Amino acid sequence: MRNSSSGLKIIFWAFFIFVAGVAPLYGGISFSLPQAITNSGHYPAFIAAGDFNNDGWADFAVLNSLDDYRASYGITTGSIDIFLNNKNSSFSYKDRGIVCVTAPCPQNYGAGIYPTFISTADLNYDGNLDLVALDRDNTNAYILLGKGNGLFNSSTQPPYVGQSPNSLVMVDINHDGILDLVVANGYYNIVGGKTGSNNIAVLFGNGDGNFQLAVNYSAGQDPRSIASGDIDGDGNIDIAVANHDSSNISILFSNPNGTLKPAVNYPLSSAPLKVITGFFHDNLHVDLAVLTETGVSVLLNNGNGSFQPER
Repeated sequence: MRNSSSGLKIIFWAFFIFVAGVAPLYGGISFSLPQAITNSGHYPAFIAAGDFNNDGWADFAVLNSLDDYRASYGITTGSIDIFLNNKNSSFSYKDRGIVCVTAPCPQNYGAGIYPTFISTADLNYDGNLDLVALDRDNTNAYILLGKGNGLFNSSTQPPYVGQSPNSLVMVDINHDGILDLVVANGYYNIVGGKTGSNNIAVLFGNGDGNFQLAVNYSAGQDPRSIASGDIDGDGNIDIAVANHDSSNISILFSNPNGTLKPAVNYPLSSAPLKVITGFFHDNLHVDLAVLTETGVSVLLNNGNGSFQPER
């Protein structure tokens, strides 16, 4: 979601839905009023939380689709801003001063014009959280390797993931103890009118922050969002994909070696935007919740990896 204000005003809709729907049932759940943080870049689009400086407190990274400060230097790309926890319900951001326009910069890192996703995990197993970001008009993932003090180094080998990447999950899909990337590449590419890869890409991790070449799989038309879980209960991580233009959900079951089986598709009444996995009717079987253009749909697992019609 884009916000024309230069201030960062993030509303956690998922939390709101959870609290509004669940708190009346269980009680005792409340939140303080939100605090506006105003020194981020223009159009903050995505956010990821983690302890980036290893002090035991959660920090967050914001992916901006346009950075005013960079734009003033003729750099019309976005940025990744790092906000560190002050341990008093406030967050600090190092003043840019003279803007650093070449990544890596102290607590401000370059990103593309049309960012689509950011997430965090320890990709090189050094005990520090790293960042992965996607941009619709960049075929490589942005990988920032954490230094453990709130600063990051850009990867020297950003992996090719495909055209128009929209979303990803980081999971150990091939059971080797190393995180892999599974990326949903969309159909649309904004700059130049090019066509996106329109597929699912699996990149096995090497354990050092680098990844092997992508192996591609078909899903539906214009994959927008991706989620993971052991959907059929066989001990392997499976993939659920929300396909916008074909208005369906694709399930790609995985083999123990990380390869994916052909997609099984489930129709939706409206084009999906986001899919998540969770236990929504018992604690045994992975279900799906889907944000669509008209509302929220839930697909309940039959217990064998197949799903009931949307509710």
